[in-house]
Amino acid sequence: MSQMNDIHSRLLEILSIAVSGEHAQAVLSLQEMAEVQLLSRAHTVDGLLADMVLRGQAEVKCRSDEGNRKRSLVMELVGIEQQHRAVKSNFDVALSELTLLLNEGEIDFVVFKGPAVASLYASPWSRTMGDIDFYVPEWDYERALSLIQQKLKLTVERCDADKHDSFSYRGIRFEMHYQMETFGAGKHQRYFSALVDKEIKGGRLWHFYVSTGVQVPMLSPEADLILVFKHMFNHLIGEGVGLRQVTDVAVLIRAYAPTLNISSLREHLQNIGYLKAFDAMVALVGKYYNVSWDAYGDYLSSKDFRMADMLMADIMKNGNFGRMDYKHRSGWKKRMETTCRFFANCMKYFCLAPWEIMCLVPKRVCISLRAH
Repeated sequence: MSQMNDIHSRLLEILSIAVSGEHAQAVLSLQEMAEVQLLSRAHTVDGLLADMVLRGQAEVKCRSDEGNRKRSLVMELVGIEQQHRAVKSNFDVALSELTLLLNEGEIDFVVFKGPAVASLYASPWSRTMGDIDFYVPEWDYERALSLIQQKLKLTVERCDADKHDSFSYRGIRFEMHYQMETFGAGKHQRYFSALVDKEIKGGRLWHFYVSTGVQVPMLSPEADLILVFKHMFNHLIGEGVGLRQVTDVAVLIRAYAPTLNISSLREHLQNIGYLKAFDAMVALVGKYYNVSWDAYGDYLSSKDFRMADMLMADIMKNGNFGRMDYKHRSGWKKRMETTCRFFANCMKYFCLAPWEIMCLVPKRVCISLRAH
């Protein structure tokens, strides 16, 4: 794989130990660890790296004259741990207060992506947090809006160009979704939206706990894996995606694989147009994260592993949301670069989700025009 180098491989080695649960240790030189730390920051997995070093599963070997540099590096990782723990604590408090408020109002809702995925990490604080996404179905949406604005004394920013409204609370951005995920094809959109609403109406949601002890509703393993994977793949063909989002998928596969009905999962993926893309991602997770899913292996071909190599090459090049590979940081030039990247990726990965990509292109253009 042309885009991989030794430092990429060392970081993936550490992430694979963290995700797969191996009782193993990665041993790096001081210089290697310094470079791995920089790369982990670009991919927003530096919290996971800090956790592995402080657990003793990533060891730094240094010469006798490098002791001070090693201590400095370790102290920097301790600082990353402390910062991540503080952020996670703030997220937990804010999410707890929202959950209790919506429960009190007897409003149906489900939290997805960031906090829900973090709950499945060995150390939930190690997963870098961005914002809090939650979905409120149509039958409760306006009532939830009124309750949040009145009780939390804030203004929810309405947005017609995307799939959610938003607000800030305790310094955290909340995205309140009236549509959990955007699909290109209308039939795929209706299928997935109905699947989610059926889980809510049928009482089939799962739950996770935050550090405050509050129980928060989340999607079932099947729907959760589909949602997190699909969202990651759309970012990949859009502006790009880094190792944080890929690691999320790897964590979910390892956690959920033993309980999933593969036939049902594949049927859902076929019905939303992402089955081939998912096959390539399962191949990627198995090869680069050492997360084996033996029961799924019969569905994979050599082509899936070739596509996995292509995907990983782009992921390593892009960094978090493509930021490592951008030539322009803002303005119309960056928007143009993003558009060019989107069309190039659509062509490169068309075979993985042909109908969705074909329908998604005009929809993404319309959303972009309305947003700007």
